[in-house]
Amino acid sequence: MPLLRLSGRKTCERVLRQGRVWKGPLFSARWIAGEPRNTRNPHRGLFIGTVVPASLDKSAVRRNRMRRRCREAMRTIIRDGAPVPTAQLLLLPRSASLNAPFPELQAQARALLTALSVACPPTSDPASSNSR
Repeated sequence: MPLLRLSGRKTCERVLRQGRVWKGPLFSARWIAGEPRNTRNPHRGLFIGTVVPASLDKSAVRRNRMRRRCREAMRTIIRDGAPVPTAQLLLLPRSASLNAPFPELQAQARALLTALSVACPPTSDPASSNSR
């Protein structure tokens, strides 16, 4: 399943307000099952956005590094074949994610995907399930 971008201020605010919460020591996440309302073509996959407030660190370079490291940890776990449901996921990195070893970030991402898969099971691709 592809890793897609969660974009749009209204979409991200909706996930922040109404999303279910998952908390870990390196980042927390809010998520809603299903695809965003603003997609024109139906997609299946994980829509990921990141929110790193300026109050977390005054340096934009460090905030962007936190954002990139968390997103890359999710991407590598999904690339390795972890089952992925169709959901909107908003990652909220903590300052500890900046200096944490990357395998720890990957372990957190794996735990998040496991919790997400339990809460909303991955949907199978209709093209692959049609086996006549």
